[in-house]
Amino acid sequence: TTEAETITLIALDNVKVKVVQADDNQVLFNGELTRGETRTITKHGPILVTHDIGKNLQFEKNGVRFRPSVDGYGRARLV
Repeated sequence: TTEAETITLIALDNVKVKVVQADDNQVLFNGELTRGETRTITKHGPILVTHDIGKNLQFEKNGVRFRPSVDGYGRARLV
């Protein structure tokens, strides 16, 4: 079993997000974040993050912020 980690989703503007744990397909979050909202997700192993407007979303893990590689609709695999 993989050790639990957290990752924070940060909405730069309104964005719909779905987070699925890759190992067991468990949905960890599925909903809309409004501008300025954050959501911390506890995960085990890699996750798949699907978003409708990538430029409106940031991730934070271990104090480092990063963005999806796609500005529009897309999916990111995060370890």
